[in-house]
Amino acid sequence: MNPAQPLPTTSPRSLRRSRAAKRTIPANLHLFSHIATIALVVCFVVFLAILATMTVYGMTHAGKAYSGVTIAGIDVSGKDRNEIHALVDQKFYEYEHQPITLVANDKEFSGTLADLGVSIDRTATIERAFSYGRSGSWWDRSIAWANGFLYDHDFDPVVAIDQVAYVAHLQFIAPDIVRAPQDAYVQVLGSSEPALVADVPGVSINVVATRARLIDHVENLRSEPVALSLVSVPARVNSDAIASGLPQAQRAVSSSINLQSDEGMWPIEPEELKALVWVDDNGELNVHEDEARAVVENVAAEIDHPSQDANITVDGDGNFIVVPAVYSAEVDVDATTTALSQSLIEGNGNVSIRIERKAPQITDDMAEEWAARADALAGQGVTVSWDNTSATITRAELIWAMVIEPRPGEAEPFRLYFDKDILTEQLQPIVDTVSTPPKNAQFRLVDGEIKLHKEAIDGVTVDVQKSVDAVDKAANDGSFRAKLSVKHVKPDYTSADRDSINLYDLLGDSSTWYGDSSEPRRHNVERAVDLESGWIIAPGEEFSYAAVMGLVTPENGFVTGYGIVADPNGGPGGVTTAPVIGGGICQVSTTIFQAAFWAGLEITERYQHPYWLLNYGEPPRGMKGLDAMVNIEPDWSLDLKFRNNTGNWIALVMTADGQTVGARIVGTDPGWIVDVNDPVITNVVKSDPTKMIYTDSPELPKGQMLQVEYAKDGFDSSIKRTVRDKDGNTISTYTLESSYAASRNTTLRGTGTNLESDNSPANG
Repeated sequence: MNPAQPLPTTSPRSLRRSRAAKRTIPANLHLFSHIATIALVVCFVVFLAILATMTVYGMTHAGKAYSGVTIAGIDVSGKDRNEIHALVDQKFYEYEHQPITLVANDKEFSGTLADLGVSIDRTATIERAFSYGRSGSWWDRSIAWANGFLYDHDFDPVVAIDQVAYVAHLQFIAPDIVRAPQDAYVQVLGSSEPALVADVPGVSINVVATRARLIDHVENLRSEPVALSLVSVPARVNSDAIASGLPQAQRAVSSSINLQSDEGMWPIEPEELKALVWVDDNGELNVHEDEARAVVENVAAEIDHPSQDANITVDGDGNFIVVPAVYSAEVDVDATTTALSQSLIEGNGNVSIRIERKAPQITDDMAEEWAARADALAGQGVTVSWDNTSATITRAELIWAMVIEPRPGEAEPFRLYFDKDILTEQLQPIVDTVSTPPKNAQFRLVDGEIKLHKEAIDGVTVDVQKSVDAVDKAANDGSFRAKLSVKHVKPDYTSADRDSINLYDLLGDSSTWYGDSSEPRRHNVERAVDLESGWIIAPGEEFSYAAVMGLVTPENGFVTGYGIVADPNGGPGGVTTAPVIGGGICQVSTTIFQAAFWAGLEITERYQHPYWLLNYGEPPRGMKGLDAMVNIEPDWSLDLKFRNNTGNWIALVMTADGQTVGARIVGTDPGWIVDVNDPVITNVVKSDPTKMIYTDSPELPKGQMLQVEYAKDGFDSSIKRTVRDKDGNTISTYTLESSYAASRNTTLRGTGTNLESDNSPANG
């Protein structure tokens, strides 16, 4: 009886029938029962054998993978962990280092699993394979072992993802994939008329879904591209929400709007209006207040102006004219901007500009009254008289000097007065006519006798300030007649001073040689000596070589000689020696200059020659650099001037004996000590003595040759003069700086006919 089966419930009668039946079992049934017992025993034995076999199998695979276990298709049955690691590592390594491609919207992005932060966890993968057949009851494990003999059990790799690296890589490629949604809007600017621009959904990457795809891809060691999981992002504002604003915008910019006032009209064209309006997310028309305000401010800049007081001016005929007053204008920008915005939104058309105005302080009537006063003040001019003579400062001149000064807000809106400086300018021509400086008596030493050359003349001076005040008063009091304030001035010296002139002492002298000069040059030298000699110079008076000589003309006794003139062919210093009227007068000026220099007199004007002339440097008074060139023209001159600073009368005495020009400064010895240093010569420029320059000269007979310049070195010269009094105190120091170009050999080649020959060399 099988103990696992429940006992049947029977009655005693039934039990008796059973026993009776048992007693009647056939023999063949005994055989079947015997066979069944044997089979049961055999099955039990087999079970025990299988149990023993499985136990042994489990014990022998304690450190190894069971049969039928594979990892990513690699059979690892019976392998320990190290063996399995060796088998799968190479495959995983190759897979991890092959390129992986992510695709989205026809765009591909290549990289590696490492770029995505993806790796295969080999240890976890192997442990997962080893876990097969090692969990559950003994029976469960045995079933797993048995299945392993019949079927393969493949295990996927365990995939690990570094979330930070994974997200960072998606962010790196996102700009080429992700697109923000675009809200619908009404486009006003940049189109012929406002138009509705439909919304466009955006695109985003589903990071979680893409991660799942990536893990599945790696778990199955796939090599095909991985499609990124993309998500559509709807726009915040769709077309239907704002469509109602389109007709409003079209109406607002369909035609121009005029900003208008009595100052004028300023149209705002549709293109400008487009910059002012916009449609919000609810489809409502709005106005850009800042832009609308800017439009109004631009108009205000043309309208706004302060009030201008009435003023007074003078026309070309000397009439006083009123310049009308102007009321101020100031645009109320806030109110006008609000009106413009309402007009755009409500479609009201043109807009009135709000303007505030203020009256000026000086009205036209006030200006008219004071224009009449100004006219009366100018009158017909002022008559100015002196010494039985008169002149007029005209009405126009008075008007030119008149100042009309507006004084807004004061009791008298204008102030009328004359500018004293301008009145002085208007009076100056009269002053110049009246004023004459006093002239001292002029004396000249002739044959050792002091003779009166010109008598003294009184001068006239004008007190300009008093005279201007008189003119101002005459105009203001309406008399229009003024007295010129004049004063007669006596000269410092008259003929009576002749007896006080003492010329006994020699103050300074010099001499230069002109013995080899041509006859014309000799004539000019001696003519200059005659003109310059004998002049007596008063204390403090300035001597002028040019003023004493007058013009260098034939009428003044000069002839054509050889002198230094401008050289159009580029001679040294831009000059050359050529025939010129008065050639030779520089020798006289140089001799006078040397005498004045040694006398210690104050030199006020002096010019050097362009190149050095040897005969001017002869001792004892001549030295290199001590010369004075003059050039006297009708309208200008290079002059030689010095001042008599001795405090007493002095005289210039000159001689010319055919060989030597002499100059002496005589007077009363002031007791000065004059020290002159030797010249300091620098910057020497060598000349070329071998080269000769030939110049045609129509002043010489044809075929005649005359050398007029000789090659001499150029140089800079510095001569210092110190003047001390008898006690050794320094009165003055004077440093004479000169710079001379190198000269060249120059010969004139005669081209004239039947001309008088002049065979002597020439100099200035």
